[in-house]
Amino acid sequence: MNSLNRYADPVYCITRLIVGLMLACHGLQLVFGMFGGMPGSNNAWLQVGGWIQLVGGFLIGFPV
Repeated sequence: MNSLNRYADPVYCITRLIVGLMLACHGLQLVFGMFGGMPGSNNAWLQVGGWIQLVGGFLIGFPV
């Protein structure tokens, strides 16, 4: 098992980047209608959720 420990940090970094970008893309879809989404939905909860996904996704993918 010790031979796989050297891959733990790069795999964690790549996984975090992919998951963060996927979450941000879904937020972009809800808020701005990118990637075939519906922009400016009348439902306020969808807009709030979209902004949370957008900001949270970028914070997960690219930590400060």
